Amino acid sequence: MTVNATATDYLEGDGVVDYDLEIRVRVTIKDGIFYADFAGTRGAAPGNVNCPLAVTRSAVLFVVRTLLPDDVR
Repeated sequence: MTVNATATDYLEGDGVVDYDLEIRVRVTIKDGIFYADFAGTRGAAPGNVNCPLAVTRSAVLFVVRTLLPDDVR
């Protein structure tokens, strides 16, 4: 079984620019593996809101962990 979900949100500027910065994610769970694809998200911003891939992965794992029951490790 495969589960898919998508979401779009906006960061209200980055401290340098005032326009909204689009953030898109497509979550897929297939064969027990969780995928988060940020394709379509706006590119690097001029302000201090960008993060390396390792930080993005860590944030995604943190969110998933907060949504799981305590007995799941």
